[in-house]
Amino acid sequence: MRTPPDQADGPSRTIVDRDQYNLSGNFPNAIININSTLEAVPEQITKASRYINMAPSPPQSFVNRDDLINALLTSIKQTRAHSSPNIIALRGAGGYGKSTLVSAICFHPSTRELFPNGVLWITLGEHYDSGKLVLQIADVIECITLNRPAFQAIDAASIKLRDIVQTGRFLFILDDVWHHNQIRPLLWPESPCVYMLTTRNHQTIPRLSRTYALTFL
Repeated sequence: MRTPPDQADGPSRTIVDRDQYNLSGNFPNAIININSTLEAVPEQITKASRYINMAPSPPQSFVNRDDLINALLTSIKQTRAHSSPNIIALRGAGGYGKSTLVSAICFHPSTRELFPNGVLWITLGEHYDSGKLVLQIADVIECITLNRPAFQAIDAASIKLRDIVQTGRFLFILDDVWHHNQIRPLLWPESPCVYMLTTRNHQTIPRLSRTYALTFL
């Protein structure tokens, strides 16, 4: 049986990882130090041990298309191996099942092997709203680090997200892209991420992207 703190030799203490704090003296300062240590841990822990999947699950009505999924997985593997260009675009008319197909890829076992840190997902939509995009970037950062940042400007949010994803291997989905300026704050050619975007408009697709035209599923 463990000796109660008031009977142990020397002052009582609590241990956080390898840091020890003497709580018999300045108690408020000890609490501050412990909190500071705990606040510094989540980002390191999430990158090392958490697998993230922000993708929506495919609907139960989804009919698996192994031919399309395997073709896109092959393209993802090639893109990941060669790093540049690191963007895959899936183009097709509205209602053709682009997002559903991509969500199925996100839950494929090969995806987890290729991207050990996980899958990030942002749905953009027809109307560009920089304020909404700032919040969506904050959602992604919070999912990775377990800490939610407070941003006012899109540039600051973009830089912070870039710095975080630079240290991991993610598949980053940019769904329902309508305007090129929607994805400008989210794309970095030097990133180890592989980006997959879905769009109806070929004019939104960045140069050098691997582009696939999708007919109705």
